[in-house]
This record gives sequence, C-alpha cells and structure tokens, in this order.
Amino acid sequence: MYRYRPAVAPSSLPASPAVNSAGGGSRQLVLVPANRADIESGGAAAGCVCSICTNLLSDPVQTACKHVFCSRCINRWISDAVSDGRMATCPMGDSRELTVSSGSTSVDGCRPLSEANPQLFAQLSGVNVQCPLARLDGCNWVGAYSAALRHQQTECPRAWVLCPLSAHGCTERFRRSACADHMTSAALAHVSLLSAKLDAWESERSAMLKQVG
Repeated sequence: MYRYRPAVAPSSLPASPAVNSAGGGSRQLVLVPANRADIESGGAAAGCVCSICTNLLSDPVQTACKHVFCSRCINRWISDAVSDGRMATCPMGDSRELTVSSGSTSVDGCRPLSEANPQLFAQLSGVNVQCPLARLDGCNWVGAYSAALRHQQTECPRAWVLCPLSAHGCTERFRRSACADHMTSAALAHVSLLSAKLDAWESERSAMLKQVG
C-alpha cells in the first residue's frame, strides 16, 4: 500500500528550469508554442500539456498510472494535499496514492518522460516554442523546445546575467546584451577587484611559506 512518508519539505522539492529575473530571483520557466494551434487537438503538441498548470510540459515526468505532468507541478500537488491533511492521488482521477519516499525529492513510481515514453518526449522536443522571456522581456527567438533552455541560459540577449567577474567580487547584474558595455565601463573597478584578490593571495602565500619555513 502506498503511504506518504513526510521527509521532503515544499521548499526542497525539485524545481523545474527557472528564468532569472532582474531582482536576482527566478520564476518557473513557461514555454509557449510559437503556434497556439499546436496544443489543440491534433496539433504538434497534443498530449504534451500538463493538466495541472495547463502549459507545455516542463521537466516532464510520467506517473505509475501513465499520466504526464511537469515535475514541479506534481510535487506541489502532493505537497499541497499533505499540507491539507488529504491523501494525494493522481489529478487525472486514478485512485492510487502518490507519495514521496524519505530522503527523496521525486514522486515514487515517476519516471522522466524521456525514459517512460520516448515517443511522446520526441514529439514534445520538436515543438517550436517562443523564448521563455518573450512575453515579459521581449526576446523574439523561436526554436525547438529542446533548445529553449540552452538559448535562455547561454544566448538570449534579454536574459539577466551576472558579471563574468562575479566570482571576484563584482555584484552587477544586467541584460546579456549589455555585458560588453559593462565590461568597458567597469574596467577600472574590475582592475581594483582583481588587484585586491592578488594581494590577498600573496598574503596567504607568504603566511603559508612562513609556516613551512
């Protein structure tokens, strides 16, 4: 018999891919078909919509009862049910209880869609979608679902990114398209940061040499 074993707090549940925001936080990535007809009956993305959030599947998983959801959505579904003192069952009406095992962050019996249903996963991967930042941030990119996250993380000019020297102390955030301007305007500040780092490393090196000497 399936039983919920409370071990995973809502805040620790696995997140779907997220889009960075100007304030440094993130919002769940929502992919919108380039052609809305694709998600209608018979369209290219038919069967690829999460019945909980009603968006295209994001980080999709298939439950033991063969229904498909975004991993974040089905985990939140379970978390909300447990918080309300209810038994979590499949949103599509299957009576089997959905559970999360102790020490795990995934739903028992769930498998990545790529493993559970490769044909449906291939169908989803080929759907043309807008950039995740299209609606809120104005990026005009359109491409395959399978390339959307890579575009947002490495290419999108409208994505918010950290300065390449953030590991050395620069705290600036800006649109990726503004990176070159920032590197030019902040050149002196970057030199000062790197100089301070070098001084700190030299001090540590000298201290270590004294200890071994």
